[in-house]
Amino acid sequence: MFGMLDYRVYKLLWLICAPLRVLVWIAAFGAVLAVFSVPLTAQTTQDSRTTIPNLSGYDDETRRTMELACISEKTRGPVAYGTCLNRQIASLQRSPGIPNLSGYDDETRRTMELACISEKTRGPVAYGTCLNRQIASLQRSPGIPNLSGYDDETRRTMELTCISEKTRGPVAYGTCLNRQIASLQRSPGIPNLSGYDDETRRTMELACISEKTRGPVAYGTCLNRQIASLQRSPGIPNLSRYDSETRLAGGTKLVGNWLVSEKEDRFESGGTFFAVTGDGAGNMFAVRCIENTLTLGIGQIDNATRKYQVGDKFYIKLRVDKQPVLELTGVAVNESLIQVDATAEIVRSIRDGKEIAVRQESIQGVSNTTIFDTKGNAKAFARLTRECKAN
Repeated sequence: MFGMLDYRVYKLLWLICAPLRVLVWIAAFGAVLAVFSVPLTAQTTQDSRTTIPNLSGYDDETRRTMELACISEKTRGPVAYGTCLNRQIASLQRSPGIPNLSGYDDETRRTMELACISEKTRGPVAYGTCLNRQIASLQRSPGIPNLSGYDDETRRTMELTCISEKTRGPVAYGTCLNRQIASLQRSPGIPNLSGYDDETRRTMELACISEKTRGPVAYGTCLNRQIASLQRSPGIPNLSRYDSETRLAGGTKLVGNWLVSEKEDRFESGGTFFAVTGDGAGNMFAVRCIENTLTLGIGQIDNATRKYQVGDKFYIKLRVDKQPVLELTGVAVNESLIQVDATAEIVRSIRDGKEIAVRQESIQGVSNTTIFDTKGNAKAFARLTRECKAN
């Protein structure tokens, strides 16, 4: 997941931002949507001046889903927007609409909603059909196990390991979590690091970030190796007497406004390459290529003021210079980072631009817009785009 960095990357992220200090984020995907109810039989009225139908007769969830499905048409004016909404209304006459999920626990409901996030952008009929498939599949499954008996770190690690399965619904997610639970029966789990100073603890956690995505057994084994190795070492020296430039020396480099890290994989599985920048106000934007897969990261640096919940879904609008606005979907992988799938075309556009405008909007309608100056991006992205064939 996001943030497979080495110790020097972590230190550089911490120092570059002053106030733009970057904390390493730990990767990990749950979502919070509104409670659903069966759509009402609505009588729609037409506003002759705008041609936009009146949706007040529909329940909130159905109305929001229709509006979301027509968001692109809305940018083209009331005629296109009204035409799109009328298509959604007509399709609902032949559909039971969006099922009521209020009878499910919060985690199960959020996981079904997450699994159907793509269908939600197509309107209430597609969204309802997808949710009904999830409901039917649950009849043959024990569902999502209760993890409340585990400590926070173990629970988060299991959830992180199963983040991909979570996007497929509660059955796949529950099956994955049950595998993690079974594996823990044969393992001592994750060791307690509270006895170590903050810097040592963070460095051990960072060294094991890859193993953390594989579950608490692999993560715990890795941390125990780090603990054992410290018995034969004096630990991390205090660098406070050195200037920032000296402390930043290492395998990571600063290119223009980008912090760049390039780490090859010894087994030729793709390696880890990333470039991250900030806006000077506590917000960050990153492009990464990990094992030949491109993703974007949108988040907050250090003491995040807007806490995300793992699995929260976001509608992302991204614009490079004056190019067309791109509409994407992101998912929070921890309390300060949103991960967005990227294509080679998107990365090339960012590489060739001078400025990125990013707007993130939660499913509840809370939005935030940030502007990033991308000076030095062409050079910063050189290796990254080559490794992920985005050049």
